[in-house]
Amino acid sequence: MEKNGVFMDSGSLVELLQVCGDLKLLAVGKRIHECIMRSPSMPKLLFLTNWYCKVGDTGEARRLFEQIPDRNLNSWNKMLLGLAENGEGEEAIGIFTRMKKDGTRPDGSTFVGVLMACRCLGALQEGLTHFESMII
Repeated sequence: MEKNGVFMDSGSLVELLQVCGDLKLLAVGKRIHECIMRSPSMPKLLFLTNWYCKVGDTGEARRLFEQIPDRNLNSWNKMLLGLAENGEGEEAIGIFTRMKKDGTRPDGSTFVGVLMACRCLGALQEGLTHFESMII
């Protein structure tokens, strides 16, 4: 399309990438990723991190996450939940540990991800400890 002078706005690229994620079209999504990276007006890294988690490419998601300069609660939660949803419990707990060291205060979504990670690991006691810490 771009070769023919037709360019998509960032909203269209986002919608198209979400459809690729729903359909698990990783190869097509990677081409859209390239277009998004060329778009000057879009918050790219967190969006792409979330998308790569959605399609199961947590390695690429981690690579992009590490490039986010000012991580906030939302970015930490997206990575934590993405790893937990993909069965990478140890990695998710590692993100949670880094998040706390960074000084970011966890919220309910954070603990959903932590409990999912503990479930992946079969770490019932650790999950209970985290659950109790959110009540206090």
